[in-house]
Amino acid sequence: MKRCIRCKQDLDESEFGKCKSYKDGLTYDCLKCRKIHFADYYSKNPDKKKQKYEKQLANHRKHQKTINEKGRKKWRERRELCLNHYGGKCACCGEIRYEFLAIDHINGGGNQERKNYSRNGFVSFLIKNNFPEGYRVLCHNCNLAIGFYGYCPHTIEEQKDK
Repeated sequence: MKRCIRCKQDLDESEFGKCKSYKDGLTYDCLKCRKIHFADYYSKNPDKKKQKYEKQLANHRKHQKTINEKGRKKWRERRELCLNHYGGKCACCGEIRYEFLAIDHINGGGNQERKNYSRNGFVSFLIKNNFPEGYRVLCHNCNLAIGFYGYCPHTIEEQKDK
């Protein structure tokens, strides 16, 4: 049992909020009194409520930014792992810049398979399944050319040179 300083009633400890600042770890006023007190306070001081909201929003955005940065870093590491396993460069033209590379389905069907996965799902699938065969690295240009036209201009140029 604990006494609320506002309503002066002895209440069960479950009626109080948690507060690490106090020895017993509970607020000095019960939840009902606390709700009434803050509703009254913020109705008399609307600018304080707005400041509190803006501070909470800024903290939330800062936290989300940190989470997003960690997620992007992890996704990039996992994607690089997949690209390196399948050769690390375009199998057609030899492009090596990470930003230009993609995992290609050697026998086609990538569009259908991609629909089964979320953004990170395909990379996770490759890692979980120990990098199955049937995939290769192509740059986005070669990959799109093969998808749209059925061939890559690099292979035609190579055939002309021979």
